[in-house]
Order: sequence, then structure tokens, then C-alpha cells
Amino acid sequence: MTKAIPGKKPGKAATSRPITIDDSDYRKTHARKPAGVGAWAFCVVRPDRRDYLDHIIWARGEFAEARASAIRIAQERGVGVLYVCA
Repeated sequence: MTKAIPGKKPGKAATSRPITIDDSDYRKTHARKPAGVGAWAFCVVRPDRRDYLDHIIWARGEFAEARASAIRIAQERGVGVLYVCA
């Protein structure tokens, strides 16, 4: 489940620029690409920042569905890169 963003209408993206998905930390930690069902965390800032937990987008389900949901939210926020949390 994702949280609504105050002041934003659902489905209205602030930008349509492509979003880059960086899964390098996930791959280093798990030695495989992200896949399967679960609760997925996507960070809008580098995960090595101290306050990265304040910038997480949570999504549940198959990774592909969760990624699509996180991309929609990132577009609404004007974010260009999402990091898959390990």
C-alpha cells in the first residue's frame, strides 16, 4: 500500500520524465536481482544517507507491480532515481 501525497490528485503526474531504478545495493546484498512477492522499499535518496528512512516509498506485491507503483509516486514527486532498498 502506498501513501497519498497531500495536495496531489491521484493519477496526475508532475512530470513524465523517465525514472531510473538503481538496484545495485540490492544485488550486492542478495546476490540476485529483485523479484518475487513481498513488501518492497524504494528510496528516493541514496540509501547511504543518514536520513534515508524518511524518504522511502513502500509498495507490496510482485516486484514488477511494486516498482510500477513506486514509479508513479516518484513521478508525482518529481524524482528521477529510485533505489531498491536491500
